[in-house]
Amino acid sequence: MSVTISAMKPSETKFWVICREDNQLTQKLVREISYWQIPGLRARLGHQMSLSAAAAIAQADYAIFVTLSENPRSHMQLHPVSSVPTEDVNNPASFLKTLRQRHSRAPQSWWLQLPTTEVRHQGVKPIPVEQTLSRAISQIEVFVRNYYLQPQLQQNAFAHQLASMPAASRQPEKIQAEKLLQAA
Repeated sequence: MSVTISAMKPSETKFWVICREDNQLTQKLVREISYWQIPGLRARLGHQMSLSAAAAIAQADYAIFVTLSENPRSHMQLHPVSSVPTEDVNNPASFLKTLRQRHSRAPQSWWLQLPTTEVRHQGVKPIPVEQTLSRAISQIEVFVRNYYLQPQLQQNAFAHQLASMPAASRQPEKIQAEKLLQAA
């Protein structure tokens, strides 16, 4: 099953969160990200993707691929997606390789592996879904803020500062723009 929750057009999407598995945790994650209503951010659920969805993902700037960890661990694992596909079927490297072959580009990507069980002194114990969801949302929020929103906020602040300046102080604009950039 493949579900996309967002009002954005795929061509306007610059940051994707792609949950590669369909389960209670990933459904909640996609729903929560859609509530943020951040322009250009989309969350997608499902392992199988249509060609049009793949083309839209290829045009994005960033992507986070989310899977559940098969091994017991206490912490999430987050790392850039390697350009070399591995035997792990959840590794998004193969998907990104296909995007590069078909579309000559792929987004800068990370792989977020969420723990569902952890080793305790009593043995392997399940991690509550809400706890894993909370950790995943926090991690994704950091990425969205640092990689996607921060450059936009800086650009918007710069444009606002420039627009609020008296016309005489914009002369020469290049020197004034450099001063504003240094101040930001």
